[in-house]
Amino acid sequence: MNIYTKILSAALALIMLCFSLQSGAEQLNSQTELQFITAIDEISNNRIDSAIEQFSQLTQQAPKFTLAKLIYADLLASRFGQVSTMGNNSLLNPTKLMALKEEAKSRVKYHQQKSRIDQLPKDLVQMTDRQPYAVMVDISQSRLYLFANDNGMPKLIKDYYASSGKAGADKQVSGDNKTPIGVYFVTQRIPASRLPSKYGAGALPLNYPNSWDSQQKKTGNGIWLHGSPVETYSRPPQASEGCISLTNFDFAELDKLVDIKSTPVVIGRNIEWISKQQWHEQQQQFKSLISTWATDWESLDNDQYMTNYSADFKNGRDTYHSWSKRKEKVNKRKSFIKIEVANLSLFTYPDDKGMLVASFQQNYQSDNYNGSHSKRQYWRKENGIWKVVFEGKPSKGRP
Repeated sequence: MNIYTKILSAALALIMLCFSLQSGAEQLNSQTELQFITAIDEISNNRIDSAIEQFSQLTQQAPKFTLAKLIYADLLASRFGQVSTMGNNSLLNPTKLMALKEEAKSRVKYHQQKSRIDQLPKDLVQMTDRQPYAVMVDISQSRLYLFANDNGMPKLIKDYYASSGKAGADKQVSGDNKTPIGVYFVTQRIPASRLPSKYGAGALPLNYPNSWDSQQKKTGNGIWLHGSPVETYSRPPQASEGCISLTNFDFAELDKLVDIKSTPVVIGRNIEWISKQQWHEQQQQFKSLISTWATDWESLDNDQYMTNYSADFKNGRDTYHSWSKRKEKVNKRKSFIKIEVANLSLFTYPDDKGMLVASFQQNYQSDNYNGSHSKRQYWRKENGIWKVVFEGKPSKGRP
């Protein structure tokens, strides 16, 4: 066992010793993180001189990278027998030191995972041509993934270390310091010049609480994707008041790609990866679900149409019964209805496979009215059958 593994906690030491770089890491991670992981690999292979050189370069390139500086200092001190535990030669308080250990574990553990090259995220069911990118956040991995729309199929092009809420996930109420779980959309872009320094390079606010959150009586606001405080490089895995925080370099890179009119942000603790065949099969299942809903509406059979809706359906104006009566009254005056669903996007909830979000352009034609508008539906699986629990227009400015 090399000398540095002796100065780490047992959990971190185990990770360091088991670590090996995975193929594709260089393409998917920023240069700073790649160098950090490469330096750790040198330690695990007992190439201490090389590791010291790597960390020396790293601390010069990223002087605010506290974790890298701590390990570099420990490596230098260990040559003189001055280190017994990680960071005992530093002036950091125990809370800060523990947070850095957690950051180290999170960063290294992620790179132990097998490559995702042949797998797709289950929850990105369908992206439209108007969605060139999609973001997914896996809180349990402290990771943000950026996917490009490759002819309708999500293609992983970048991933970043990310910090989330200090109290964990599944936000319920204002001030609980938790990160929400679900499907969200970026609502605006706020430059660093308009923000306090703690947000770093800028911010991308999300539409929390969304319509489903509000129906579940979840409260709070101000959930953003943003950078890190200007005085530091990165934050511990759980350090924010509920937001997702990246390094300023990574945020700036992401910010250039995010379209505030179209980019979905899917947040969960248990991101599931499936084969391409499974992904295609699931996509067809959900597309068929929306198609059946439209066909049932076109049938002018109100009873059949309402089989698509949950008894718990609400839209801020109607309940299931008032919605049924209103649609029946309107449809009785029609001789035909034609529904075209365009620009359909479909996303499921990572931590609740029984929740689906469908967004689309609804083109409506009838003998006495034609119209087109954006629509968003939340579907829930009830006793094995998918039902609409909310339906309405997306908030202003959203696709």
